[in-house]
Amino acid sequence: MRIAVWGTGFVGKMVIPEIVEHPLFELVGVGVSNPDKVGRDVDEICGLDHPVGVTATDDVDAGGSSCFTTGIDPGFANDLFPMTLMGLCSDYTNYEGDY
Repeated sequence: MRIAVWGTGFVGKMVIPEIVEHPLFELVGVGVSNPDKVGRDVDEICGLDHPVGVTATDDVDAGGSSCFTTGIDPGFANDLFPMTLMGLCSDYTNYEGDY
């Protein structure tokens, strides 16, 4: 399956190495919004130890592809924010009964 990823932030840096190493996936494009990342190979951006051969771009028209997104977009509010808040807690108590 040919895959393009938009974004090399926190989640993108976790997902891209998994795509690269998976035998059924082929990373064919990476979109970025940071101009400092444009033109750089994905291995450099994501800290991989071998060249990937995919260059980051901010040109959404290059490749002429369609985009599939899930219902959790933008993701931050539904995925990362609650987990971040839980990571800041030192103790969690599940209260039952009257509050």
